[in-house]
Amino acid sequence: THVGEIPRREGVALSLEEQLERAREVGVTRMISSACELPDFDPMIELARAHEGVRVAIAIHPNDAALHAGCADPSPDGLVPKVRDYHVPLDEALAAVEARLDDPMVVAVGESGLDYFRTADPGREAQKESFRAHIDMAQRVGLPLQIHDRDAHAACVEVLKADGAPARTVFHCFSGGPQLAAACAEH
Repeated sequence: THVGEIPRREGVALSLEEQLERAREVGVTRMISSACELPDFDPMIELARAHEGVRVAIAIHPNDAALHAGCADPSPDGLVPKVRDYHVPLDEALAAVEARLDDPMVVAVGESGLDYFRTADPGREAQKESFRAHIDMAQRVGLPLQIHDRDAHAACVEVLKADGAPARTVFHCFSGGPQLAAACAEH
């Protein structure tokens, strides 16, 4: 969900305040929202400033990394991605992430990783480049790394082994099964 979109429950739109209140009613007092596209970075940070207990994980999503590199080939699942005006060159997008990592509202680097379900072969190298840059940022600033791994388990582990996973690493999108779980536990 992008900033400004309101999730629907039973056909009724809930305001952000209603969503936060429902969370508090069941004991959830701290939340992390992911800002994974350039237009969402600053609004999500401001949202976190305005609401106690809300913080932000910030990164370029793997699917967006491909678009920042100009790769918009149809994905294996049939989706035809669209390059938008905010898809600046990947190095500029990564610099925008790094520029916000010292904000106290930003508590993690993510979600970054590899998504071979939604990105065709030409965009996968851009995903790896972006993933490696996020790993480096997380290590340098001491923030946790939040990983999105979809249908790219072996490649994701390969990058993490080569680059060294940060001490605090979370698989946000985990679909790898026992083999990936064993690799995570081992490292």
